[in-house]
Amino acid sequence: MDGELDRARETMAGRAREMTDRAPEAAPEAAARAQEVAQDLARRADERLARMTGRSAADWAERTRALVREHPLPAIAVALGLGYVAGKLLRR
Repeated sequence: MDGELDRARETMAGRAREMTDRAPEAAPEAAARAQEVAQDLARRADERLARMTGRSAADWAERTRALVREHPLPAIAVALGLGYVAGKLLRR
């Protein structure tokens, strides 16, 4: 019984070492893949937004910047209000 436990422990330790050795090689690949997926999701979201509204995300962002510049105090009030509501919702 003890021999089986020792062999199992050694096997698990060996596998853990193998995974640890491969981690530095796999991390850049995983990061690159995550970046590709994020860029693809952002592109698809922008396309969907453009189909739904007729304007791209960049257009919406520019219009929002212009509104904030034209009306800074109401923009701050809205941001504070949204932050307050989000905080209340996330605490639940």
